[in-house]
Amino acid sequence: MRKTVGVGSLRKVHGGRKNRGSAPSHHVDASGSVDRKIMQSLEKIGVLEQDEEKGGRRITQSGQRDLDRIARTTIEEDEDDE
Repeated sequence: MRKTVGVGSLRKVHGGRKNRGSAPSHHVDASGSVDRKIMQSLEKIGVLEQDEEKGGRRITQSGQRDLDRIARTTIEEDEDDE
């Protein structure tokens, strides 16, 4: 995962191809509304924080700890299923 991520970079990642009829297709960025609201919600619960130096948002220490714990339990459950 990248250190800092802004809404603009997520729009590029989630964008797709625009069908322009008989003209060749071109990439278009996705709407930023959903990405922005998700990032704001994660910021409210303390998973993300604003990066004042570079702009965008980055994951907090407690957020990284929570994600690591969730990943570990997921792997353990997957191993138990096999």
